Amino acid sequence: MSPDTNNNVGNKENDEEEEEDDDEPVFKFSTIAIASGLRKTNDDDKNISAEFSCIAVHEKFLVIGKPTGEILITDHLGNIIPQYQIKAHTYPVNAISIDDSGEFIGSCCQEGKVKISGLLSKNDDQLITFSRPIRAVCLDPNFSKTKMFVTGDTSLILNERGTFSRHKTTILFELNGGLIHTLRWKETLIAFANDKGVGVYDLRARRLVGFEETDGQKDLPRGVYPSRISWNDPTTLAIACAKTIKILSIATETNHEHQSSAPKKHMNTATAFKIEFFACGLTSVNRDLVIFGIEDFSISNGTSEPSLTVLISKGKTYEEKAHDPFRMYCDDRTSPFQFQLEYLQDEHCFFILSPYDIVKAERRDYDDHIEYLINKKKFDEAIEAFEKRPNANERPKRYTQQSVYRAYVKSLMDTNETEKAVKLFPSVYTTPQEWTEQILTFIQRNELDIITPYIPTSTLKLDAIIYEKVLQTYLMQKKYEKLKDLLMKWPSDIYNLTSIDQLIRLQMDDEHPAKALLECSAIIAEKQGNVTKTLDIYLKMGNIQIFQLIERKKLHGEILPHIETLMSINKNVTLDMLINHMDKLPVRSVHNVLQKNPRHLHAYLDAVFSKNANDSRDFHTLQVSLYADYEPNKLMGFLRKAGNYNLQEALAICDKKQLYRETVFLYGRAGNGRVALQIILEKLNDIEEAIKFCRETGDQTLWATLIEQSVDKPDFIRSLLNHAGSDINLQQLINTIRSDLRIPGLRDSLCKIMQDYNIQMSLSECCRKIIVHDCLALRKKTVTLLQSGYLVKDTDFCAKCHNPVYSPGIHTNPPISVFFCLHIFHAKCIETNPDVCGVCSTSSLFGPT
Repeated sequence: MSPDTNNNVGNKENDEEEEEDDDEPVFKFSTIAIASGLRKTNDDDKNISAEFSCIAVHEKFLVIGKPTGEILITDHLGNIIPQYQIKAHTYPVNAISIDDSGEFIGSCCQEGKVKISGLLSKNDDQLITFSRPIRAVCLDPNFSKTKMFVTGDTSLILNERGTFSRHKTTILFELNGGLIHTLRWKETLIAFANDKGVGVYDLRARRLVGFEETDGQKDLPRGVYPSRISWNDPTTLAIACAKTIKILSIATETNHEHQSSAPKKHMNTATAFKIEFFACGLTSVNRDLVIFGIEDFSISNGTSEPSLTVLISKGKTYEEKAHDPFRMYCDDRTSPFQFQLEYLQDEHCFFILSPYDIVKAERRDYDDHIEYLINKKKFDEAIEAFEKRPNANERPKRYTQQSVYRAYVKSLMDTNETEKAVKLFPSVYTTPQEWTEQILTFIQRNELDIITPYIPTSTLKLDAIIYEKVLQTYLMQKKYEKLKDLLMKWPSDIYNLTSIDQLIRLQMDDEHPAKALLECSAIIAEKQGNVTKTLDIYLKMGNIQIFQLIERKKLHGEILPHIETLMSINKNVTLDMLINHMDKLPVRSVHNVLQKNPRHLHAYLDAVFSKNANDSRDFHTLQVSLYADYEPNKLMGFLRKAGNYNLQEALAICDKKQLYRETVFLYGRAGNGRVALQIILEKLNDIEEAIKFCRETGDQTLWATLIEQSVDKPDFIRSLLNHAGSDINLQQLINTIRSDLRIPGLRDSLCKIMQDYNIQMSLSECCRKIIVHDCLALRKKTVTLLQSGYLVKDTDFCAKCHNPVYSPGIHTNPPISVFFCLHIFHAKCIETNPDVCGVCSTSSLFGPT
């Protein structure tokens, strides 16, 4: 036998009818196929005989019963283990049981025989014949020690070794009709099922715990949907009958009157609910339920497509987690009672048996998850599954990220999503041959633009002919912009520069070549090292890229003759370049080039002056004229900051251009404040500017002139009153005002003068109080400091005798005196004048020392 790795097993001709389901399956299904040919492969033959009748699973092997009475023992993949084959019966095998150790196998058949077979030793083999057909047998899980097993017909019968190793049978419980068809042993409890219901027998107490009648098939033919039972633990039993699920709870009574060593148990229904399909198999896994079921059954059509359903325990309720349909070989004579579901705990897999097929159900692994996403065209999720694995130790084995990308690309190309597919090419194609094939294909399809951005040029290099083919294709198609982009982007060592240059020259035979083609020629020249040619082409074109070329190739010393052309291309960039490289482009040299273009010269000198005024000091007088002509609004700032222009020439220029404010500034700088003030009053008529000018110069004679010029101008008088203070003599100003002169706003001005005076007096008083407060605080601090104690150490010396003031080893030391100047004396050393410090006194009190 060998496993079939396809998820859809059995009838392969119906694969195209696969149901589309948005939910990913939980299980994958594979057929356990018998390689010896026992199973027929002609699905159209309606008269083939059944191959299997029952199955039991163990962590080491499978045991399969056949209708012919044979018992096959295989590994979990279905490979027959010849040395363990058992020939036990001549009638169909009804049930098989394996003990926990895997050393003994029990089987029963339709003729009433029960066979106990040892796999490692034949010493304990038994063959017992009963008067009725035996449909169920179950070995004690610890059979290798107890040698006990139970069988079922209309009674539950315990079989064990009696005296002198004779076989002993004990009827544990009599049923009132119906053969027992299922037995499950859990510790001391034995669960049994017949057509009427399910019972639990306590072998230790030798009493029936309870019997639960099944009502799931009242309206159905008896025996078609037999009860399926499964222990979850010694206190919980799950039952499935038709469309009804029940969970029975086994409880121990704590208050029992009898003194038996085995406490009494009772059984009650913990949960009962309906399902939407017919249960044909049941197993309990950690309180969760796994149910094998079918949707329907009829004698004429047989069973419908089966499914495996997982119900998750939520306390007293269950929630469906998975409902995975699958295909299994059956004919129209297959009945639901012929199915069987078994769980192999060690491998976490399930085995499902029908008369013609055995299917293994396993949880889908990471490869299956990725395969599902690929089949559903969910490639983005499949790729993400590689990057964000839920478990870092879980890695796909059958798939790689590249294989997923390859499948993704194929799917996109099949649906004509070429642009999206090409974006994935770098993740799919890793050899030059693969890329070459794709590039030539896209050239033939006239879709070269799509693949070009992704052609590898660094980590993976193609043959130079391929790169040249791409460039030549764009050149022939006159897609010069595309050609230019590639020439700039691609390294020059991956194709032949000379051959591409020759092709471009041939294309440039026209009298007016395209701008992009000229740029291509310039790029090729630069890559060939002919920078001068590149520079000439960009200058001829007036191309902004010339600045990048100059910076890239450090050509600042070679652009002096072309400065005017560069200024016409982009003045701001040219000025920045000239200013930042004055070591290679001196100011005088640039001046000599631009002197025929005063506007450009002004822009250059202005930029130089803005960076450092001294750099253009030789041209400050010229700049006065240039500012007056092109940017008079900047002239005042220049005049204030510059200091190397000719004052008389500057005055002449400003006077000629009638730039009165600049003229005022120049007269003020020349020391002729009276003329400057006269211009402000006569030409500008701006009293505020006049006041500001007088205040800046600090010349009191100018204030007198200003007051004199303002006596007959009410607006000027009001402004002077508003600015009266330290600069303007208020008394003098008021005395000059004529009594008949009407001054608008005079009252407001006088009020403002009074307010300013009051504010000044208030500020003076506040300052006086603050000073007095600070003086008192400092005096108090000084007195406190002087009155505080002073720490005298044994390291201090008398300022007169220069001996230590005291000795720490002497209990009583002579008295000492400490002055405010912190000089220390022995009291006996200053007996003559104890109130005066002999060190700080102006005349020495101690005499010569």
